[in-house]
Amino acid sequence: MLIFFGLYGFYRIPQDYKITKIPSNKTILEKTAIIKKYLQDMKILEETLEVNYFQIRYTNKFFNLIDMFVFFDNNNFFINVRQKANNGYLDFGTGKRATRRIIKYINTTSQ
Repeated sequence: MLIFFGLYGFYRIPQDYKITKIPSNKTILEKTAIIKKYLQDMKILEETLEVNYFQIRYTNKFFNLIDMFVFFDNNNFFINVRQKANNGYLDFGTGKRATRRIIKYINTTSQ
């Protein structure tokens, strides 16, 4: 059983640092507006907002803490989302679902 958790750790830990790149030809101001609109309905606990960088900690509907990092330049969005785990590295897909959700939102509003 311990071997399973050890092997899972070798898979899971690098996933926390995976960055997703989304091409977009929108301006910096339009990209800022897209991200701010996405964040409107979230339960944000902490946020750092700069011109082209957002760092947000929020809770999802199951009260899990999620850390989201969004950076954008003239051509792309760069996104990293992960669950803030206080007691280990098991997140049960929470980070992946949050990543898919923001990717879907950006793709539908960037067109």
